[in-house]
Amino acid sequence: MPTDAGAIVAVEASSGRERWRVQGFGATVLLDGDGLIVHANGTTGGGSDLARIRRSDGGLVWTAERGKINPAWNPTIADGVGYVPSGDELVAFDPATGAVAWRAPLGAAASRGASVAGGLAVLGDEKGTVYGISTAGGDIVWTSKTDATTIGHPSLANGTAYVTAIGGAQETLYALDAATGVPKWRYVSPDGSPFRGAAVSATTVYMPTAGGVLYALDARTGALDWKFETGPGIAGAPALAGDTLYLCAESGFAFALDAATGAERWRLQLASAARSGGVVADGVFYVTDELGATVAIGSAASAPAAASPEPTAAATSAASGPPTAQFVWSATGSASERLNHPLSLRLAPDGKLWVTDISDRFFIFDLDGNLLEVWGSPGKGPGQFAFHDINQEIGTITFRPDGSFYVVDSLNYRVQHFDKNRMFLGQWGTNGRGDGQFLLPSYLGIAPDGSLFVADYLRHDVQRFDPNGRFLGRFDGAGSPDGALAGPSGIVFGRDGKIYVVETDGNRVRILDKDGKSLGTLGAGGPDFGGLNYPNEVAIDGQGYFYVSDTYHDRIKVFDPDGRFVFQWGGSGTADGEFNNPTGIALNTGGTVYIGDWHGNRIEKFKIGGPFPAPAASPEAATPAS
Repeated sequence: MPTDAGAIVAVEASSGRERWRVQGFGATVLLDGDGLIVHANGTTGGGSDLARIRRSDGGLVWTAERGKINPAWNPTIADGVGYVPSGDELVAFDPATGAVAWRAPLGAAASRGASVAGGLAVLGDEKGTVYGISTAGGDIVWTSKTDATTIGHPSLANGTAYVTAIGGAQETLYALDAATGVPKWRYVSPDGSPFRGAAVSATTVYMPTAGGVLYALDARTGALDWKFETGPGIAGAPALAGDTLYLCAESGFAFALDAATGAERWRLQLASAARSGGVVADGVFYVTDELGATVAIGSAASAPAAASPEPTAAATSAASGPPTAQFVWSATGSASERLNHPLSLRLAPDGKLWVTDISDRFFIFDLDGNLLEVWGSPGKGPGQFAFHDINQEIGTITFRPDGSFYVVDSLNYRVQHFDKNRMFLGQWGTNGRGDGQFLLPSYLGIAPDGSLFVADYLRHDVQRFDPNGRFLGRFDGAGSPDGALAGPSGIVFGRDGKIYVVETDGNRVRILDKDGKSLGTLGAGGPDFGGLNYPNEVAIDGQGYFYVSDTYHDRIKVFDPDGRFVFQWGGSGTADGEFNNPTGIALNTGGTVYIGDWHGNRIEKFKIGGPFPAPAASPEAATPAS
């Protein structure tokens, strides 16, 4: 696996245990016998080098095409010959030595790597031209011109080259005859967004778009067989294995679909958005997410095994036994900046931990509890916040997978929107009871379809908005057998569309459908093990277990996917692992949990050990609100 830090990491497929790590490489990895063909960090020409390293230990074997390889140009190997664009040429090379066999000149710089089959290499350039090149000696057999500015990575199958034209008058998929380059059919993106890489079978082309729709097209005619919508964009080319299609969405979900019909078989929430479409090997779907975690998902989507920056024991094994929460560390800030009543905390896509503080600022920590910086200031302007007054202390942050985020600026009665670089993008909300107004907004959750749900503690309702703050509707539970919402706060979303809302004043978690109709409750007021007293937030792990901050009981309580109490930890006090009114919860890959201790003026980290007892019904993988 390549990393953004310029390393190649090798891990055991069965366990995620790291075998070796070498610096100086990245962008792509291609398996070839006992070696890997990779991009090396070039020192000349502004590009990358092509290199071969050993699979056993990552040692360098050879380097070639120094400084001429674009990181977007993936090499490929067919019939013992390697192919990679270099500058404005396609180069055929010996994978064992790096020696060049031939070079084929292009009319412009290549746009992606080549696909090779049946004695033909097909690729495109940055002027919208597609090339069919003979692998026998590099002669250009045909060219096909489009009106696009660039060509996506082709797919060769069924005597056809399937290529995406990007940046033209329309985002288009072309099916070109592999022998002549003559178009057989074309398919224009119905949602207008660019196509991502395809998966192709003997009968079907599976083509995702950046807009979050997967189209299954008849490989011969281009007719639409079915489509599947994931919500925010699809991360890359889907992976096809047998009769199952696997794909990842930018909402952070991994999906398995029936390849023939598009019926959903399962979905699983990752800790953050996937970096690419993932790969399948030996019945396991491997996905790397934006937090740098690699997740191995079994075909039945049971508990994922994770090789994360913080590997831990499996938190949610299906076997029976007593679960545990092992204290790791607590953090209070630095000598000059100390936490003062932390309210809520969230893991950002870059792996940093953001904590809302009643100083009307954010304390930003690394995952070892070191304070990195403090951001924000009190006030009413952009990038200024009001999280407390004499009566209230409340405010949260919620991240999208791309690093952009929303701040529930509670006592300014608004939501502020920022990009991943903290540039202010806009705001909405004023004080009041009208649509889009707030009395005390407490929490914002992002649904799988990208819409935003804002809970209001004093209005006792939840309002729904589009990503730009346009009001879409509201619900309050009134008239249901469970009564109206009572002081709603934390929100999470289940894979089947269920919404889970913490009722702080109601001492329970309400379960609702997508339209806000009450479906029941989880937990109840009282002193027993499952009882809650002023809960604040809820989070859901990959197997559907609920973690609830039971604030006035000074404990964290865990419920299984059927709503049954499983275990708790904490207790009143200031010792390690104890709490003085816990509020915020953040879950990380591999069973790591971070808790904000409100009156303890600190955050605490725990590793969850198992095994958990198996639930009576199949667990529902669900998405945290951030």
